Amino acid sequence: MIPRFCCGALLLLHGALLAGCHQAHTQSRTVYFGPTAVYRLPKGTQEAKPDPASTTFYERRFNFHPRFNQPLHRVVAGSPTETVYLGLVMAPVPADLGALVAPDSVWQVVEHKVLPQAAQLALLRGRRGEFDVRYVGRANSGNTHVVNLLTRDSVVARSYYDAPKLFKGNLLL
Repeated sequence: MIPRFCCGALLLLHGALLAGCHQAHTQSRTVYFGPTAVYRLPKGTQEAKPDPASTTFYERRFNFHPRFNQPLHRVVAGSPTETVYLGLVMAPVPADLGALVAPDSVWQVVEHKVLPQAAQLALLRGRRGEFDVRYVGRANSGNTHVVNLLTRDSVVARSYYDAPKLFKGNLLL
């Protein structure tokens, strides 16, 4: 026979273990840069660690301002129609984040909006018929984050650009 206080302790321990498992599961569905939660992985997507080929692709496709280094840190891969690239802008960061949304020879700005806390969101169209929904903003950590959603589907791009919450609520910055 187990004493009554032991039953309470066992129930408390069991609850803590369940909470810990739930927390670990929740955290595994979130992409972090250090302590900063950046992106929630939607159902059906996974985080892919960047390799040399994806980094080269990112630098060629999204290094839209040659004075600012924007290394690829994470890739969120889902359906073949959309991929999200998460990066950081390294110093020196321009005072006007609009410089990081400005068009270049690859991208043309279709629409652009300024968000709270000097963040910006742009819908861009590429020469290759691709669309890019680009978020640029500073997090509480002080880092400037660049998030690019690359898709060939204009409807998918528009749904992310027009979503009431950034990146359909998946952007956690």
